[in-house]
Order: sequence, then C-alpha cells, then structure tokens
Amino acid sequence: MKRISLLLAALFAAMILAACQTSQTTATAEAPVAAEMSEEEKIAAEMAAEREANIAEYERQKKMAMEGRESKPAAAPAMSSTSGDLYPPNARPGECYARMLIPGESRTITEKVIKKEASEKVEIIPATYKTVTKRVLVKPETTKLVSVPAKYGTKTEKIQVSPATTVWKKGAGTMAAGAGSGAAGGSSAAAIIDRFGNQKIIGSRVTDTGELMCLVEVPAQYKTVTKTVLVSPATTKTITAPAEYKTVEVTELVTPAQEKRIAIPEEYGTVTRTEQVRGEQLTWVPVLCQVNMTTGNVSTLQSALKKNGCYACNVDGIMGPCTFRGAQCYAKKKGLPYGSNFVTLETIRALGLKF
Repeated sequence: MKRISLLLAALFAAMILAACQTSQTTATAEAPVAAEMSEEEKIAAEMAAEREANIAEYERQKKMAMEGRESKPAAAPAMSSTSGDLYPPNARPGECYARMLIPGESRTITEKVIKKEASEKVEIIPATYKTVTKRVLVKPETTKLVSVPAKYGTKTEKIQVSPATTVWKKGAGTMAAGAGSGAAGGSSAAAIIDRFGNQKIIGSRVTDTGELMCLVEVPAQYKTVTKTVLVSPATTKTITAPAEYKTVEVTELVTPAQEKRIAIPEEYGTVTRTEQVRGEQLTWVPVLCQVNMTTGNVSTLQSALKKNGCYACNVDGIMGPCTFRGAQCYAKKKGLPYGSNFVTLETIRALGLKF
C-alpha cells in the first residue's frame, strides 16, 4: 500500500508540473517582443531546472522508501516537513507552486538571573589597648622583733664622809686668866677667827696656864662620787618595715577583638537569549504562473511595488530581475515567503491584486 501511495503521488505531481509547463509554453508563444521572449525563456529555464531538481529529489526519496530507509536532511535539523512534502499538497489544476524553505521564527527573551549568590563577609575588628601608669607593690610590709638592751647612765652624788663635830683648839696668843670664858674680845677674838678660818667658834676658855682654848665646830665632811644607774631596762620591740612600691606603665585591654559579619546580597544581571518559536519549514507555496505574467499584470505588479517603495525601475511590464527583487523587498517587509525567481500569490494578494 505504501508503494501504491507513492506512485499515485508521483503521478499527481507529474500532472501538475505538465500543466505548469503547458502554461509557460503558451505564455512564451504570446510574447510580442523578441527581447521579452529572451527574458521569459531565461525565467522558464530557471523554473524548469527547479522542477527537474524537485523530480530528482522525489525519485531519490522514493528509491530510499522502497529500500526501507528514511532520509533526513543533515543540514537542517530544526526543519519540519511532512512525508508528502515532495509534491504540493491539495494542488489544483492551473496553479503553479514553488518549493521553498521558510525560515524559522525566534524571539529574544531577556531574563533576570543571579549573577552572584548571596554571601557573607567576615571582618575582624582588632582589640584596642591603652597604656596606663600604675603603682605596683615591689616588697610587702614586714615586721621583726628586736631586742633593746638596757640603758645606763651616770649619777653624781655628794656623800657624807664624817659628821659635824666640835673640837677644842688652842688659839693663838695668851690671855689673862679670867679674861673671859665665853668669847674672845677685841682684837684677840678677830685673830682667832682669822686663825680658824670659816670654822665657827662656839666657845673659848683660858686654861690655867693662860692658854686660849677655842671650841671650834668642825663641819661634816662630804665627797662627790659618780655611779652608774639603770635608765631603762632591757626590752624588745617590734619594728615594721613599710611596703615598697614602684610606678610602672602597663597596657590594658579597652575592647576585645570582635568578629563582624556583613551580609552581601545577591547580584543580579540580565541575560538575553534567543528562543526558537518555530523551526524551518520546507513547504510548497502557490506562485504566479508564467501564463499570468502578461504585460498588463506585470505592469500592475510593478506599479504596486513602486507605490510601496520596493520598485525603482521603469514600469515596462517585463518580469525581470528588477521585478523579482521588488517582490522580495515587499515580501520581506510583510514577513511573507519569497524566492529569487518567483512571486508568491500571497505577495500578490497582500498588494491587493487579483490575477
């Protein structure tokens, strides 16, 4: 059944191509000017070459299908095509078709993406110090018990050697008996006093022999002696040695070292990427048949293209390279399919033309 379907498809495609060829031959016969005939022949040759290439491709794929293999174009992996794309689907007699590659569609998408993940930075804040002056203990206070010896001194005293006494002493000179026994009188008494110095004469008497005897008071006898006396007895005392200090400079901690964590937020950026909406498609499109490329139709087409700013040549009714370029220009503006040697019916309809 698969072989029969392929044969029927090939027969149907050959009929369409034959119809197109007949139309092109009629158009060539009706051309009035020799120069126009030459240009049309050139176009016909290009279209014939394209048909031959399509038929050759069809035969190649038919052969591969009969051998049970599938063929996939290696150069266009994104291209979408149906198994019956080797001939125009739903083709109608009298219409011409061209197989063309419709480029895929894509769109540009701008997305916000994380450029750098959120992180954390750790900062170490060093400790702070200050220098201060302090009085520090070098040697603590100490005490010790000390023996204090006895203290002695010297004391001078006057001591009595002999007590006061009286004694009769013979006075100088003589006196008559009975001259008096109580005291010496006159110059005699004064002489006696001088004789005995400071000794006090208590009394006097004259002996029978006429000697003067004086009772003299002998004062007590004293002498000065020096002796050692105890001033303070031996004892003990506690001696306290005060503490010793010195002033030094020391470094004191003001604030300890700290760890500071700083949160770093995410960093975002934009990424532009192209996303494919539709892949390339190899498809058949209806094109303007050569039979319809009359001078009047071509002139109308050229005028419409000129009006839309896509035709800069003379409106001469000749379907030449300038007209094909103008059709391509307009098709590109409108996003329509186009080719280098044909004009699609979609372009004709977009221009508002009917032929």
